[in-house]
Amino acid sequence: NNIIIQKVHKCEYNNSFAVAGANLVYIGTEKDCIPKELEAAINGKTAALAFCIEGDDKGLSLRKVVEIARAHDVPLIVDAASELPPRSNLKRYIAEGADLVAFSGGKGILGPSDTGILCGRRDLIKLATVQMLPFTGIGRGAKVDRTQIIGMLEALRIFLEEDEETRFEGWMTKAQWIAKELDKLPMVSGKEVDVDKRKRGVRVLITLNERVPSTADVVFNLRKGNPSIWVNHPASFHAHWEKPNPNKISINTRMLKDGEEKIIVSALKKMLGRKVG
Repeated sequence: NNIIIQKVHKCEYNNSFAVAGANLVYIGTEKDCIPKELEAAINGKTAALAFCIEGDDKGLSLRKVVEIARAHDVPLIVDAASELPPRSNLKRYIAEGADLVAFSGGKGILGPSDTGILCGRRDLIKLATVQMLPFTGIGRGAKVDRTQIIGMLEALRIFLEEDEETRFEGWMTKAQWIAKELDKLPMVSGKEVDVDKRKRGVRVLITLNERVPSTADVVFNLRKGNPSIWVNHPASFHAHWEKPNPNKISINTRMLKDGEEKIIVSALKKMLGRKVG
């Protein structure tokens, strides 16, 4: 029941494997991993290898892990939860040699957040469905309702029909406008439009200066407003791949409807125009 994963891919979501009964075996260091470390870890107790696309710029590449998995006849599970868009990724990782690939039903697809897609080898998919029925499998606690399935399929249909470039341009336009407006505030010492390398989203990174007594208070006061506005900050949440900056907040335009960027800027202008804390 061992599942091998590189330490450079270690994060809180790895616990999903443990919940299902796997024993996680971490290899390499927090900075790198080499082929012989993976090959040495594979033995008769190995059930699968795991690979997280979010951290694929570190350690062994997906191509190399696929090569080693094939050589040892061990299945490879790829966590691609946040890798949509682009929609081409729905087939990409299977084509590159992964045996199972998991995508979030929320995030880029914009379906129900407690749904997902598992695709890959037919025999392994059948094993996964065994855990659902009749009533005693490990998957029972993760049961998905019929209405969620319908919502997921409809969201996927819309996602596949959308023009990806038009959607991305909309994110970028909102981000650039927000950055331009906030650049006028004396309490803002820096701003940057951060484009995800895979075009999954666009963020505005805002650094607040010493005139702001507490960046965390700005974040939580935004939440308490009407409407409630949630921005990313280490005091509340930060991606496990990022080094947190206590003076920085980020605004992700991916989920904003037209006009909501103006609401955010208006709230920040009011918030940063007076003493916070």
